Amino acid sequence: MDPISAAGIGLGVTSLSLQVFSGCIKGYQMFIEMVGMPGEFEHLRTRLRIEQSRCLLWGEKIGLVEELLDRPHRMLQMNNNLVLDMLHQIQTTFRACIETTSAFDHVAEGRSSEVPRNTTETWTKPRSTFLRKTLAVWERSGRVAARLEWAMLKKDSFEKLVTKLVQYNDRIESFLDRSALEDLRTMQAQHNLALLQMTDRIDQIQNLIRAMSVVRRSPADDGDLDSLFSRAVTLVEEPSDAANQSVVSLAEFKRHHLSIEMNMSPGETFLIPPNDMELDGAPKYSGRQLANLDGQKVWLEWRESVDDAFSQKTYSSTVETRVKKLSAILAAPDRPRAFHSPRCLGYYRSEASDKPGYALVYKWPVDTHGHNADMVSLRELLSKMSVPPAFNTRLQIAKMLASSLLYLHAVDWIHKDVRSDSILFAADPDRTINLKDPIFSGFEFSRPALPEEVTVSHQFSDKHDLYRHPDLLTLDAGRSRKSHDIYSLGLVLAEIALWEPIEDIVEIKVRRKELKSVRKRMLSPTISSFLGERVGWIYADVVRDCIEGGQALDLLPEDDEEDPETGVRLSNALHERVIQKLESIRV
Repeated sequence: MDPISAAGIGLGVTSLSLQVFSGCIKGYQMFIEMVGMPGEFEHLRTRLRIEQSRCLLWGEKIGLVEELLDRPHRMLQMNNNLVLDMLHQIQTTFRACIETTSAFDHVAEGRSSEVPRNTTETWTKPRSTFLRKTLAVWERSGRVAARLEWAMLKKDSFEKLVTKLVQYNDRIESFLDRSALEDLRTMQAQHNLALLQMTDRIDQIQNLIRAMSVVRRSPADDGDLDSLFSRAVTLVEEPSDAANQSVVSLAEFKRHHLSIEMNMSPGETFLIPPNDMELDGAPKYSGRQLANLDGQKVWLEWRESVDDAFSQKTYSSTVETRVKKLSAILAAPDRPRAFHSPRCLGYYRSEASDKPGYALVYKWPVDTHGHNADMVSLRELLSKMSVPPAFNTRLQIAKMLASSLLYLHAVDWIHKDVRSDSILFAADPDRTINLKDPIFSGFEFSRPALPEEVTVSHQFSDKHDLYRHPDLLTLDAGRSRKSHDIYSLGLVLAEIALWEPIEDIVEIKVRRKELKSVRKRMLSPTISSFLGERVGWIYADVVRDCIEGGQALDLLPEDDEEDPETGVRLSNALHERVIQKLESIRV
């Protein structure tokens, strides 16, 4: 038998399915590790990684695991013959792409087939272990496939192979019930985000974008598939492309910001001439300020200066470069909707004082009638709304904010100023507030999470530092990290839950000497119990994990958060321990 055919005769039903399944995964692995693939086809290698992960997740979902062989999955028992037919068809599809079956059937005794590090690094530890275990099932036959080379392939069949594999995965997923399928697609979406996070070059990102854009065809377009698929009972609708489009949108944004980061001088394109801007009063140099730009209402978010910067000339140059790049990145018309960020129109430079001030300029939101809306921050609502919104509404805001931060981190970006004053809402003239479409703002200190990226100091401000991690509140504070964003997120989630400002929750005055006590007070049993009683223990656990950090987010003290693998692990923790838990809450 060839390397990706079923091994063994007389096996039990589930055992045979596992053998055939492991052969399919081995087939994927051989093509992923193919030597000599031309650059123009690299996006198809990336798509093979994605399809292998889909197949693995499906196999795990239906119980194709050695530990469960004595307890066959009900779906597998009911549809075993059809599942086997499909898995055999996948094997046949791999073989059909090879010039000669003898080259593909070549095996070598006693060789170890270690999975290369770069083929498993986007998986969480349990998923990576499952990949290795599945390959081990095939290898225990004592035969290991030789490495596949590009010269062995039928070049005109390779793209068709990938398209067929996409179709096969669509169909084997159709055996799952709706709940299981939703879980599987959620896990796959997170894997694709991890794949994006591991890409750090523009050409890699371009390959990912092309890979996600591989077009599905109808089974009716292929006679070889039609007869097999006609036997499959599709229990759910065809997979939506929404999740893929979300990843593509994020990938395009990451490509955009990396290209800007590579350009040390993005130019003056986004500098707004002072004569075009009419400020509402004198420049504030801090916080948010209203203005008029060429007849349209806008708002500015000032980047506060640091008075004791060791070199004002160097500092000003660094700040202006950072603001230039920020405005160029945030002004992208196709920025991902998942960020919920406002539309940046450019940046404004004021030289009214002895040192220049910089502000990002944002387009003013419109109300439901298309007119300029009023705007209010979450921080203001916490004080002004004596009766909080329904918990379901607050929960939706919490989920949106957590998801926005996940997507921001997925493109290797650190917000650095997550707080309730950075969450804005538009309001109609009658003061009806649109709580369903919040705006995630406050990007004036943001930067890419890149080791070589310069961290620009921020001014010590009690109202900002109230939400900052205690590690950032010292004069010799290190670099901001993604886990610091998640800490700040935890404080805002607590505010949303209890509909109170954080200083009221922990019962302190907003002054310098008390700021470092916020974390300790939030982790106290008293506040945790109060949260649990008010909004449920799942929500309370989410808040605690965000604020506690460390092992609660799968981080070890020695971890470098700018390392891509650590970043993926942290994002997976944010997804599983924050977003999925919030999604699981039923009101």
